[in-house]
Amino acid sequence: MIRSSSSSPKAQATNPETSPEEAIEGEGFSINLAELNEYLNELKWTDDTAKTFLASQYKVSPQGTLEDVIKRLTKEQAEEFIKEIQDRVAQKQMQLFT
Repeated sequence: MIRSSSSSPKAQATNPETSPEEAIEGEGFSINLAELNEYLNELKWTDDTAKTFLASQYKVSPQGTLEDVIKRLTKEQAEEFIKEIQDRVAQKQMQLFT
């Protein structure tokens, strides 16, 4: 889902065939937009919800589109955000089995 523009093994793309239109490019990272939208839909988060989370968690401006806000993140913040979203989706899926 997230790909580093450096050679860091920590950030990896889950879909290396993502075209530039389908990715959010930030400073040192790229996020697969289709996968992010799937995760947000599963969590029932709107773009505004995600922007509010990013603004409160990482102190970035919520102005503009969700893509604009994500582009303001550092590479580390973007990685942390994606991990947080993935963890929340995993927790929600686990609740279906309890």
